Amino acid sequence: MQNKNAFICIDVGGTYIKSGIVIDGTIKEKHIDKSPCNLDDFISFIHKTYQDYSKNLNIISVGLGIPGIFNHKENIMKYATPSLSYLNEVPIKKELEKILLIPVFITNDANIVTIGEMKFGIGTKLDSAVCLTLGTGIGGGIYYKGKILIGDKGFAGEPGHINVKDNDRICSCGIRKGCIENYFSISSITGDVEKIKGKHYSMLDILHLAKDNDIDIINLLENSAYLLGKAVASILLTLDIETIILAGGLSRFYDFIIQDIRKGISDYAYTADYTEIDILKSSLLEDAGILGAYLLAKTEGKILF
Repeated sequence: MQNKNAFICIDVGGTYIKSGIVIDGTIKEKHIDKSPCNLDDFISFIHKTYQDYSKNLNIISVGLGIPGIFNHKENIMKYATPSLSYLNEVPIKKELEKILLIPVFITNDANIVTIGEMKFGIGTKLDSAVCLTLGTGIGGGIYYKGKILIGDKGFAGEPGHINVKDNDRICSCGIRKGCIENYFSISSITGDVEKIKGKHYSMLDILHLAKDNDIDIINLLENSAYLLGKAVASILLTLDIETIILAGGLSRFYDFIIQDIRKGISDYAYTADYTEIDILKSSLLEDAGILGAYLLAKTEGKILF
């Protein structure tokens, strides 16, 4: 890899941060670390990543995805996921470029996952799709005719805050009640399982229990997936899109949730046309965000619309 042109690609999550080096569309090296707990550590992590790779490579730019609402006009993180709230109102692009002295391109983490899946993964033959990232929370990317739709302010694609239950659980956003990510996300499902079983289980443990047909787990997944289907119905009625891609850690539960997602869609989308849409499972898993960040950087952000 000596002296080759390369891109640093970083997919920040609420719990873990995935980073890698991409050359000519191929991931040459990647790492998974715990997400930084404060702004200084966040900037230091990216700076050290740059220093490590730039010893032997010509780094062109950095592609970066961060969970939350990113203002693309002002290049400021407006509302990061709660565990990354130290990024709120920080001109993070400016701060990183000042240290790295190379361009940094930033968008929402779900957008880079969507780009990755559409250009390198399950969506390569599709013109349009909505990708739902089912992880610590729920994110979304809207890919339409070759570009990511970010909206007038850059806030488009936040399905995690679609209401599915009135006056129910208070969302982690601290404002709303009944948001879908309170029922179908890693944090909500592990919390619900702990209430049911009386002890904490990891998502891998829960997946094993589902495969063993544990009735408590199956019922929980069915109910949560039905609510996700209700949220998807709202997306379909708004965008009239033909394909949904499920990505993120919870996409591993695809076989246990797909039928109840379809049932939720059927009950809440007024037209039967949406009951047979394609609902696909991510084919890239953890690599989707890194590859999407690569194209974000390579296109100098022009893949966003």
